[in-house]
Amino acid sequence: MPFSHRHIRYGLFFHSLAMIQCIRHGDISATQREQYLQQIDINQQYIKAWVSPSPANNSAWHALVQAEMASLEGNPEAFKFYDNAIKIAVNDDWIMEEAWALYLEGSHFLRCGVEGLGSELQARGIARHRQWGAFGIVNHLNQPVGVVPIPFKRQIFSVEAGVQTDATEIAETLQLDIAEEVPNTGSKPSQDDTSILTATDLAAVLRWSQIISSDINLSSSLQRLTEIAIENSGAQEAAFVMKTDEGDYTVVTSCVPPQPCIVFEQPKSIRRIGDPLKRAVLQHCLNSRSRVYFAESTNEPRFAQEAALSVTRSVICVPFSNNRGQTYGALYLGSHYAFSQTNLALLSLLSQQASISIANALLFQSVQQATKANLQMIQFQRQALEEARASKEDAMKATKIKSNFLASMSHELRTPFSSFYGLLDILGGTKLDSNQKELVQTAKQSCELLLKIIDSILDYSKLEASALKLEAVPFLVEDVVADCVELLLPLAAQKLDLSYDIAPDVPLWAIADYSRIRQVLMNLLGNALKFTAMGSVSAICTVDRTIPCAANEVVLKWIIQDTGIGMSEVDMSNLWQPFSQADNSSTRRFGGTGLGLSISLSLVKLMRGDVGVSSVLNVGSRFWFHVPVQIYDSDEAKKASGISNIGDLAY
Repeated sequence: MPFSHRHIRYGLFFHSLAMIQCIRHGDISATQREQYLQQIDINQQYIKAWVSPSPANNSAWHALVQAEMASLEGNPEAFKFYDNAIKIAVNDDWIMEEAWALYLEGSHFLRCGVEGLGSELQARGIARHRQWGAFGIVNHLNQPVGVVPIPFKRQIFSVEAGVQTDATEIAETLQLDIAEEVPNTGSKPSQDDTSILTATDLAAVLRWSQIISSDINLSSSLQRLTEIAIENSGAQEAAFVMKTDEGDYTVVTSCVPPQPCIVFEQPKSIRRIGDPLKRAVLQHCLNSRSRVYFAESTNEPRFAQEAALSVTRSVICVPFSNNRGQTYGALYLGSHYAFSQTNLALLSLLSQQASISIANALLFQSVQQATKANLQMIQFQRQALEEARASKEDAMKATKIKSNFLASMSHELRTPFSSFYGLLDILGGTKLDSNQKELVQTAKQSCELLLKIIDSILDYSKLEASALKLEAVPFLVEDVVADCVELLLPLAAQKLDLSYDIAPDVPLWAIADYSRIRQVLMNLLGNALKFTAMGSVSAICTVDRTIPCAANEVVLKWIIQDTGIGMSEVDMSNLWQPFSQADNSSTRRFGGTGLGLSISLSLVKLMRGDVGVSSVLNVGSRFWFHVPVQIYDSDEAKKASGISNIGDLAY
């Protein structure tokens, strides 16, 4: 036997399928699994080499093994590969390959948890095996293997009588009452219609139904229905129209012998049909949901005007409906010769049987579209997630670079300014006249302002880079606010009253980051003094009992209230943003970088606290922040508290 004989490739195809099943069952060793995968790859390469010179069978074999490998690897593209294998087999009329592709795709759906559709595809694959006489395969595949899916209370798919009917069973089927076997979908044939049909006619309808139902692909089913209808009715024209998602009806198939049946990829609306009689009949059939039949168009008063403009003499048009009574399409046939009552009865019965297959194909198509849409959505979500992750990494890198730059620049600027400030301080201690002292004082104030700005930028860069660490130390609570008030008192004494108050239930000593609490208080008090021309600024410390905390902790609430310029709701919305102030004129009038409140917010959040503000324009503002602190109860604290109390009594 020559090595290039097709039987070699035929054997390699089944060899690959068998090895995939062994790998899927998992009863082989890791070494055997690797050997099997390598052999499958070798088999595929050999078959693929013959796809181009000899596409018959080889392309279907290669596509089906590719789909099985994708299913084995959990590749979401497996659904597409199975569809491709089925399409190749159907187009080339390879029934055996089509049967295996349908059955294996059904098995893939079952493994994915889609039991209804998977069982339906397996049943169709078995039916195709029965069609080409592989009864041994049919008996084997019908045996239950593993866990059998729990059947539905009501079948979501209807299996046509033709699919389950062998030639030996047709005689028995013909003895049944036709009115009972035909479901109430579409235009139901009357008893008079079916009574004129012979046993041969009924057997032909069953055979045609089997052919139509053998393919779950919607386009193929409609094409076969159109071809069977025109071939067995003697019509000169046939077409099938279907309802779109938008509610319009479009022509999806058209056949005018001797030309082959055309399936339109971009269907046209029935409103664009050129033949006025055909257009009018279809619209009437779809609107009334009833079949249209007349043997002589000139004798039909409803369509007399359209018939005068058409060469069609006789018409049969049958609507198609689903099990809910909703019309989704219609089959149209036109002829130059009169259709008989037998033609009408045959086509009505065929349409009723075929409507089940078409409805199943529509459902299958919708499931496929939904599955593909879900897979695409998952793919888009994965891509978006990867893009977001990459963007986040880039943003973090950029933030780190910016923070490092700010920290380095702040450090480099602070060193010479500190030296310059020290020299000015020494110079101020020498003998100077009044003008010189004023110049030195102005230079020192400028230096202090620049150092504060540098410190703010340094703190902001540390907070943004999450590099700032808290240092919890014991401290006297009153000292925090007292130090701030003492430093700001010279500025306040010139124009307003500055005071502070500590509630009686506030612990004397606490453990927290003293310097950061002091920094927040300095920022808020400094702002209050800056924006208050007259009146008062006060700092109040209380214990907030409404916020839960640990047994050895309390939540201190600091309130800074002023009678300054106040703010509007719009101003407060941007208040905590970096480098921003209430309005652009504030920077020019009062100075500052706009970092103080942003840094204060970050510091309070870092200390597990919260911050807020309420304000009335031209009346004043009220800032507050919460900070949980640990109560410091030690001998040193008690001793210091005792000394403080003695001093208070002596005073």
